Amino acid sequence: MNKIIKILTVLLTLSSLHLYTVAQSVDVQFAYNETASDCDNNNFCVNIQVRSTDGANLIGTSSIRFTYDDTVIGFAGTSSASVTQGSYTSINFDADQGTLNPECTTAMGGPGGTSYQVHGFDGSQTGDFLITMVKPGNLTASCPDIATDWEDVSTICFDILNPTGNPNLQFQGVQNGFPNATADTNFNPENNAPASKYDNGTFTNMTTAIDVLCGACDHNIPIVTGWNIISSYCDPTTPNMLTLFTPIASDVTIVKDQLGLTCIPQFGINNIGNWTVTEGYQVRANTATTLPMLGTTIDQTTTPVPLLTGWNIIGYLRDTPQNANTSWASVPGVTLAKDYLGLTYIPSFSINNIGNLTPCQGYQMRVSGATNFTYPKPNEDNSVVFYTSTETPSYFAKELILTGNNGVLVIPDPMNPDILSYGDEIGIFSEDDVLMGSAVYEDYHTAITFWGNDNTTDEIDGLLEGENYTVKVWHQASNEIEVPEMNFTVGTNVYEKDGYYIADIYQKTTDLATVSQLAEVTAYPNPASSELILKIKTLSPGPATIQLFNMEGKMIDEMRHDNLSAGLHFFKYDVTSLAAGMYLAKVVKDNTIQTDKFTVIK
Repeated sequence: MNKIIKILTVLLTLSSLHLYTVAQSVDVQFAYNETASDCDNNNFCVNIQVRSTDGANLIGTSSIRFTYDDTVIGFAGTSSASVTQGSYTSINFDADQGTLNPECTTAMGGPGGTSYQVHGFDGSQTGDFLITMVKPGNLTASCPDIATDWEDVSTICFDILNPTGNPNLQFQGVQNGFPNATADTNFNPENNAPASKYDNGTFTNMTTAIDVLCGACDHNIPIVTGWNIISSYCDPTTPNMLTLFTPIASDVTIVKDQLGLTCIPQFGINNIGNWTVTEGYQVRANTATTLPMLGTTIDQTTTPVPLLTGWNIIGYLRDTPQNANTSWASVPGVTLAKDYLGLTYIPSFSINNIGNLTPCQGYQMRVSGATNFTYPKPNEDNSVVFYTSTETPSYFAKELILTGNNGVLVIPDPMNPDILSYGDEIGIFSEDDVLMGSAVYEDYHTAITFWGNDNTTDEIDGLLEGENYTVKVWHQASNEIEVPEMNFTVGTNVYEKDGYYIADIYQKTTDLATVSQLAEVTAYPNPASSELILKIKTLSPGPATIQLFNMEGKMIDEMRHDNLSAGLHFFKYDVTSLAAGMYLAKVVKDNTIQTDKFTVIK
């Protein structure tokens, strides 16, 4: 069973009865003790730890008090304990241990002397726990030497009386043993927060903490009307798909996995079999609902997510959000990923319109080869900064219909305000001139998700397979609509489900002289194994750009010429470092683009 270290840190100010260098401010925290815990037998343990926060290295006589819900957890020796597993063990501060500073125990006569002592807990009042650390009055050394490192005071093991309850472990402000101490006198109540949410190793609250500590989870997956992509960070106790969806069978039309296998709860059909925690699932619902999920929390850092070549539907295995750049930075060969809303992650263009990955959501991911990956730890971030679109179309505005069927067109930044200016909108239209998707140009590469037809309904609410689509541009400054020229480097203007397209955009022109200035682009030998020659014929001088792309749309080389003379030009490229496969050579001159595909062999 997975056990995750959880820490609830609160600030507790401890005071001294003696006039020498003593810590006036000390942190106290509960730290989950994985080794001592035994969740299978309804028992888990925590260590109480202290550290100095003001640079001093000595703790004077002081007390630590905390409360708990004695109907949820109990200790041996208290009336609330139903079994006798609860226990208390002092660590480091007993005279016969002397582990923190051996010099102190030597000065006090060695083991058995009167060094720091941790007195047993006060069991006279259920739900109230008191520890007193006593410093002998004749000791002048700074013992024990705690400095600013966490040191264990004691281990406390709880009997779990109610596995679904809230233990409400909270340090209290009344510190017995302090001179003139009153409630909250030496205590910062802002850090006395109750909770269950795990984030960066810290409890931010303690609700259902026992379940979390012992690796169990219980949550609801939100489902909206239409198509969803869902996942869970729970490995379900009962993984059968029909059993899982029985509570919401009347709300769900169909469930599909990444292989297209189906589960139709209303008809008792289950071709998927069992829920797989590393996968996501497409769910079509006729009404908004929630799917209850009860199981065991998985450790996302040690659970590999397998990926097949092509499209996958993957699960998000964390219970808190994390930026897609961070979560997927280590995944090799990602062409495109998208969520159920059609928002995209395209690493070859440094686009992340998904932003943060969300617990309970699944994601479609297309990779160039079979592989696997694991999600990083919460505090790891090896990602680079990607661009995230912030503008919403207003002219080409479209009501979002979740058809579960879409394609993505990427238009590389033309870097020419005569073609596109910030705020211009790009729309994709069906053969019947119906808007199917749109985006705003923001002086960067633009990714446009456009929607296909939902074949589970009688209505035509998107593009049909094989239907031609048209790209239109609305120019904000002139308030005019243009149908630009398109040059596809990946795909065509024919729709297919989950299609991925890359197309350059440039102004339509009737000036044949301008169009013909770039007369020829030829790559040879084709196929090439070591050297590729690119022959370019121009009819007039002028600036030109030569680019090479792989078939995933990633630019692998670029050469710019400020003034390429008229005539024939031959450019040599060493292709020995390129992987075997098909590539595209593109030449841009004036407003003209010409391309030629070539193959590299080994």
